[in-house]
Amino acid sequence: MKRIKAKASCLMAALIAMSQRAAYALQTYDSSTVSSKIEGVVKSYILPLGGIITFIGVIIIGIQLIVNANSPEKRAKTATALPWIAGGCLLLGGAAVIAGLILGATQTFQQ
Repeated sequence: MKRIKAKASCLMAALIAMSQRAAYALQTYDSSTVSSKIEGVVKSYILPLGGIITFIGVIIIGIQLIVNANSPEKRAKTATALPWIAGGCLLLGGAAVIAGLILGATQTFQQ
């Protein structure tokens, strides 16, 4: 029990020291900088990656539909993936809209 208490107290001391160091490293940003960074991440990384994944998914489903053309059961099972791809596209579009709204709102409040 003493070992556990000693290790726990050492761990707590280390966490406190690291949190104080991290607090000194924090920087303050205004809302326009933060919102432009959010929009930049969404437009630079999330949308292209989502587009590539969507494209690959549509290609795979198309190939599976062609291969399973003579089997209605397999073709129906493959077709159930299309709504999932559409949902993913809606989520990506929603992320872009929300990022745009955040940027627009911060620009409006700063005027």
